[in-house]
Amino acid sequence: MQLRFAAVVAAFVCVSSARAESIYRHDPLSPVRLNALEADLGLAIAGGAYERLVHHQLSIRAALQITKPWYAPGNAEGGSVELRPFWLPSHNSIFGWYISPFGRVAGLRASVADEPKTIFAGWTAGITAGYGFQLWDRWLLRIGAGAQYFAYDVQTSKGTAGLRGFMPDVDLIVGYMF
Repeated sequence: MQLRFAAVVAAFVCVSSARAESIYRHDPLSPVRLNALEADLGLAIAGGAYERLVHHQLSIRAALQITKPWYAPGNAEGGSVELRPFWLPSHNSIFGWYISPFGRVAGLRASVADEPKTIFAGWTAGITAGYGFQLWDRWLLRIGAGAQYFAYDVQTSKGTAGLRGFMPDVDLIVGYMF
């Protein structure tokens, strides 16, 4: 069963690469940029990501992030994993206009006042829209804005630590496309 699953995943990656090469090569002299390694700086996270163009005007990104909502009471901090599709309606590439829903799960710790930090799990989900600029053939700069819902809170003996509710979201993403 595991071997069959691995074969299906490998076939998908190979087919999507071959399909992408044929769909996205609009200029025969221009190299196709299907992948990007990215640095992501948001209002509550900083991290690194890998993005791949998987289908016509759709890319998928996986990210590992340091999470610290600076506007949360109780010093919530930790690490998170994010999975994020980008719908790219204006281009057949990683750059251009985008709309991107996302989900993130996090392992956090937080405290209120002088008590020891409590370890807990949290999540956030949201959506952003923006534009990705292609710079010097291989570089990507994305700027966007949106909203997200945080569930990063835990009850402690001295009150609630962390954050829960809707907050703004800002994308500032720099990437190297290859």
